[in-house]
Amino acid sequence: MRIKQVSTLHWGGLPNMDYPFGAHTLLAGETGSGKTSLIDAIVAIMAGGGSRYSKFNIAQAQPGQSSKKSRRTLASYVVGGNGMGRFLRPGGAHGYVCVSWDKDESDGPYGTPFTAIIGAEASLEREIDAILNGDIVRILVRGHVVGLSDLMPSDGKVLPAQELIVSLRTKYGTAVVRDFKSGGEYLAMLYAYLKGDAAPVSREEADGA
Repeated sequence: MRIKQVSTLHWGGLPNMDYPFGAHTLLAGETGSGKTSLIDAIVAIMAGGGSRYSKFNIAQAQPGQSSKKSRRTLASYVVGGNGMGRFLRPGGAHGYVCVSWDKDESDGPYGTPFTAIIGAEASLEREIDAILNGDIVRILVRGHVVGLSDLMPSDGKVLPAQELIVSLRTKYGTAVVRDFKSGGEYLAMLYAYLKGDAAPVSREEADGA
């Protein structure tokens, strides 16, 4: 399977848009242009959004890097933190990232296109600390490419988690839209889909992926 598209909505300082990926995709730009933010969107998807596995901006932790910037988290991305105490969405927000996969030549008869979605509602505490409000949203949609138009309809309103799930199931069908309360269950099914299987992989295999 190969990444076909990455979509971001209220994710750091990135614009709300769909980013198409080709067989080979190069991310280029000046410092601060959003390369790491886009990579971290994929990290969030692959790790389920939880703090245990989602190691954002790992370059910041390398020796010699500035210690002035605060650590990036799912909550800080949603409220648009720049790591220096400034936020694009200080009043709080719902934010989502989507990654859609398609079959590539190596998959042969196996594999089905699908989209993984991670989202959350976040706000500021004491005007400086980004915190999550409620549970992390984890959704898999099999057989379809989900993008920005699904997350934010034409009226410009960002759909909260439960409304998004209802909207996706209305559009694509209940059978292919699955939401997961635990990161472990989400990861087990995500890596099954990446292998072309419909049954979840073991917890050990998901943890080791």
